[in-house]
Amino acid sequence: MNLYAKDYTFNGKKLSSFGDFMIGDFESSSSETVDIGLSKTLSTTDFSAYRDSRYYYNEKYESPLQFNIGIYYSNGNEFAPDMIRSLSRWMQCRGGFQSLTVTDYDGVSTHENMVYYARCTNIQHFCVAKIVRGMIFSMECNAPYGYERQEFPFLSSNSTVKINTISDESDYIRPIIQFHANSTGTVTFLNSQISSSPLSISCKANDDYTVDNKLRIVSDTMELLDYGNDVSKNWIYLDPYGENTIQLSGGANGKFICEFPRKVGI
Repeated sequence: MNLYAKDYTFNGKKLSSFGDFMIGDFESSSSETVDIGLSKTLSTTDFSAYRDSRYYYNEKYESPLQFNIGIYYSNGNEFAPDMIRSLSRWMQCRGGFQSLTVTDYDGVSTHENMVYYARCTNIQHFCVAKIVRGMIFSMECNAPYGYERQEFPFLSSNSTVKINTISDESDYIRPIIQFHANSTGTVTFLNSQISSSPLSISCKANDDYTVDNKLRIVSDTMELLDYGNDVSKNWIYLDPYGENTIQLSGGANGKFICEFPRKVGI
């Protein structure tokens, strides 16, 4: 699978910041069957002399989403050694999976609001007469799919926030919550569809908080939070199907950041 787009951003930098490049496929054909990385392995019972149907236990994805990014100069120029080094250093930076977002051509919305978390696992050169005319980056994601990112703002005057989930998976969605405390006191969040106990945080006025419900971490910019005593640890999960209503209390303005699995390939 190859990326087709106008531009992309990886690890905080755009491809276009390096020069006038185009993204394409060096081995394209007019028709092809595209694997978008959603193959699964089923765990079942075996056939036997006494049983001609299998029973299902569970299943798992065979591999994460993988794709190539092929780039070349729009004017066909060769790649200078310094440019090859710069691009290689950018694409194979140290650390974990990095955010990758895509800018589509005008009139196309394939990658609108989509984010992928990926690593570059291999770099190849496309050469003509031993001159480098293109580079191919092999990418591997943290999951078999990308995510559609949506934000849901709230104000202290609100009593509820409605979040309509659009996940392509059946697992709970665990949002990030970012908010500013307008006053000293307790801020609470409750999704009564999932839990009867709210997530409560004892806050200081004018402090900014980030709640990562997936990693179960709460941080604040002033570093005044006592995690053991100030956080109830009743984490917010969202039902992956339909609408969730989050009940709020306390003086806080902020937003829910949700990343919904989308099985659309790249």
